[in-house]
Amino acid sequence: MDEELLKIAGNQIENENLIFLKKANQFLNELKISQSESDLLLEVLKEYFQTRTVINTLTLVAKLNIKPQQYKKWFNTLQKLKVKKFIYIPDGYNTEIDKVHLNILPELHLIEKISETFLSSPLVPETAFEKFTNFIQNYTMGFFEEDYFFPELKEHIKDVVHEEPKYKLLFKYAKTDLEKAMVSFSIISTLNKNGFMDIFTCSEVLYSSYEKTMEVANKLLNKDMDIVKHKIIIYKKNEENIESFGFPSHIIEKIFGPAYVLNNDEYETIKKEKTRDKELFFNNKMQKNVDIIRKSLKEENLKKILKEFKDINVNEGITMMFYGDPGTGKTELVKKIAYETNRDLYIVNIEAIRGKYVGDSERNAALIFEEYKDLLKKSVNAPILLFNEADAIFNTRGKTESSADQANNSMQNIFLEHLENFEGILIATTNLVENLDNAFDRRFLYKLKFEKPIKEIRMKIWKENLNELSKEMLEKLSKFDISGGDIIKYIKRYIILKTTQKASENDLYELIKNELNNKDKNSIGFLKD
Repeated sequence: MDEELLKIAGNQIENENLIFLKKANQFLNELKISQSESDLLLEVLKEYFQTRTVINTLTLVAKLNIKPQQYKKWFNTLQKLKVKKFIYIPDGYNTEIDKVHLNILPELHLIEKISETFLSSPLVPETAFEKFTNFIQNYTMGFFEEDYFFPELKEHIKDVVHEEPKYKLLFKYAKTDLEKAMVSFSIISTLNKNGFMDIFTCSEVLYSSYEKTMEVANKLLNKDMDIVKHKIIIYKKNEENIESFGFPSHIIEKIFGPAYVLNNDEYETIKKEKTRDKELFFNNKMQKNVDIIRKSLKEENLKKILKEFKDINVNEGITMMFYGDPGTGKTELVKKIAYETNRDLYIVNIEAIRGKYVGDSERNAALIFEEYKDLLKKSVNAPILLFNEADAIFNTRGKTESSADQANNSMQNIFLEHLENFEGILIATTNLVENLDNAFDRRFLYKLKFEKPIKEIRMKIWKENLNELSKEMLEKLSKFDISGGDIIKYIKRYIILKTTQKASENDLYELIKNELNNKDKNSIGFLKD
């Protein structure tokens, strides 16, 4: 990713916002208006300052978190600002409260007086970016012919990039007309906080004929574009399960500011995971291996290790496989290691890898490692990349009897290639190591088996997490041959039962005994009558 361009954009946004807030606060303090009027006017100023565009009442209501029962009072405030000539509402718009829900929305403009005071000029000339956004919005409303759109769009993009370099990154890899249109539509969607644009809406906006619309939709489905390869544009499925596209959140934050970031993270191939310092207990042999891993990933030790790797001309990567029964602490250990070594933890979104269309899975697999490389470059300490429950990815490759088999094998070949030359820290967890492909097996530096804890360790887990247990009950509960994850599950159930039904520790014992003996299959977690 173009870090320098992102940095320039981020610094520009930050500096502009600081200057704006200083001026805005100074300006609003000089006005003889109420706090509610000041809050509303600040939002109008923000929108005008950031985009040089008007703001409608629906957006204001959302920004100020106005509840339906507050609409009448809020509109009175709006009218007061209009009477005081701080805003005006163009003729032809209806501002009655009962019309707000019908999208008959007044657009708010800063009057000349505010322009003079706040922006130090009586009339603010229309910027290249404002002309660009107005052009896109007018085209989507059908004001221009199709043949006119692309030649005019190129000129607007050229002017925008020249006038405001922070937008250069967005168009850097947009080589085709379609890519330029996708980036342009994504800019409007971002500014309007509409989220992602679905491929069929995009196709229908660009062309009116059915043949052209379907041709564009197929190109969008193929996703074989530079703006996708370079992660300027990412895809997700909307509520109707239709493919949609837009900017990833880190680009939105850098280019437009954090206020425009929506919850798109779940559509990234990898996403940041919380880490925590939790006491974990393992059997003696296992604990020794865990300690080796924890010490090796401490930054001062890791630097020495990777330097020696480099000296002998091998890839500077640490790859590990944690395998064993569910609930034995595989994922928790990864989180603890990340916390102890001050590393960010990124978990692979398995569902985002497997695509519906030919080539999706292979591209997504490659994008995982591209994203991680970007993160590695800008991180002080190498982040951990976690493939959690990776059975579906690293399992034995089968015969290519169908296109799905071929796609799966192609995807696995990409993983093998990247693992071979991996730099950084990668950990995979799985319950079914028996299904692990031999080619993957050879590419893991460590393979650590997680087993159910022995009685002494189970007793420590019970005591650490439920210290109110009597000595006798602690002894009885520790005899149950269950995993650490199961112990935590039963403790959580016990807390609920204790709170709602005044359950005792004996009830906890009976609950576990009945479930393990399969006597209470239909009412898991509840007390018996």
